[in-house]
Amino acid sequence: MAKKGKIRKGFTTYLLVLFIALVAAFMIFVTIMLFSPFKNVLGLKYFLYQSEDYVYNVTNADNGEIFDFSKIQQINIDCNYADVRVERYDNIDNNAIIITNNTKGFAKEGQNTDFTYTVTYANPENTILNVKVTEPVGFLYLSKDITITVAVPIHSSYALADTKVDITNTSGDIYIGNNIRITTVGSNEIDLNSFSVKTNSGRVFLFSHINGNFNDIFIKSTKGNIQINKNLEVANSFELHSTSGDIKMQDLTLSNQKVVFDINNSKLTANAINAGVDLSINKGILEVSNINGNLVANDSNKQMKSASITIGRVSGAISLPFANASKIEIEEITDKGACYIHATSGSVTLGKTYAYADIETTTGAITMHTYADDFKVKTTKGKIDVKFDCSTIKNQIDITSTKGEVNLAVKDNLKFVLAIYNAEGKDRTDNINIEFLKQKFTNPLTINGGTNIAKIITDGKVNVSIIEAN
Repeated sequence: MAKKGKIRKGFTTYLLVLFIALVAAFMIFVTIMLFSPFKNVLGLKYFLYQSEDYVYNVTNADNGEIFDFSKIQQINIDCNYADVRVERYDNIDNNAIIITNNTKGFAKEGQNTDFTYTVTYANPENTILNVKVTEPVGFLYLSKDITITVAVPIHSSYALADTKVDITNTSGDIYIGNNIRITTVGSNEIDLNSFSVKTNSGRVFLFSHINGNFNDIFIKSTKGNIQINKNLEVANSFELHSTSGDIKMQDLTLSNQKVVFDINNSKLTANAINAGVDLSINKGILEVSNINGNLVANDSNKQMKSASITIGRVSGAISLPFANASKIEIEEITDKGACYIHATSGSVTLGKTYAYADIETTTGAITMHTYADDFKVKTTKGKIDVKFDCSTIKNQIDITSTKGEVNLAVKDNLKFVLAIYNAEGKDRTDNINIEFLKQKFTNPLTINGGTNIAKIITDGKVNVSIIEAN
């Protein structure tokens, strides 16, 4: 037994020595690569960059003129994982493209670890500037710190007021404007005409130190978050496309066209949208305090699935014909136009609404407080709760269900004829509670000498009551 114990102990010692030897060999291997960057060591190489280039004219040009951004109508920036900034700069005297590279990491032998960039004019008139950056490629990055900055001096009177910036990358973050105040002498704001951003996972930031007036804005970030810290006024077009990001906005005012929110499974929160909204959403979340315009989601190819839409106030028409299993809550609709919502298992809650409402669900509940003189709601199994806070019925109000419970509250001075039917269209008098009725219920029932009809169809319970005075 003693010999076997010694064998086990010797074998364990051997494994420990072997492990230490392997760790030591690995450390030596890594040390050789760290002290020999860009050299191939057993099929691997280490790359390391530490540079900051101030580019004042186009690359590969002899005695090129210093950039005059006032003569450049568009700046196109194309990169991969580099961050991009458009901002005022306090330590330059002339407009510049600043390219900073502090990347480091490990690459396989066949991977391209070169770093290159070009800054060129795209047309003979020198009004379009192209910035192209190719980043090092590796399998393990210790740092992916590359930044491309469109830099405007703080004392410059021109800060891109007639220039559009078009940015395309995959994962780098994008920063428009300055986040903090950098000077008390010159200007802190970028006065950008228009910008377009297309990225996959990069985040997009629009900071507060920027002029909020634009001609056009286009933002598309598949997975990256979007944060806009400035109230915006846009003259021509505003489009925001996101698949699964978190989007935060302030006020947005659009002069001529609809705002396009194509947000799929993203979450968008905003304060006031002073424009019509063309909405496309799947399982996402939309939370807006005020929409001063129409809210429309009419594209049948981009139907909602189980979205959540919460809006404080809408002053235009509403059209959501493909809401499906979505949850819709609107506190107030001030416009006297129309509100059309068609859902399946989704619920619809309308607070104070002055619009004619046409609401339909399958199993979803419908809750509404309306001041309009007509409405129509329909469900199969969902519960219906309606406060009809109007003194007259213009034509006819219709409440239709198959099995759902119906609760209707009316003003005490409303003149109307109450007609209640089962799902087969036959008169019914069972399972009906008329709160203010002292005599036996007869169907139809004339109330306050009215002639216009309030029609209820359901096999479920029916409750009719008086709206309580506030």
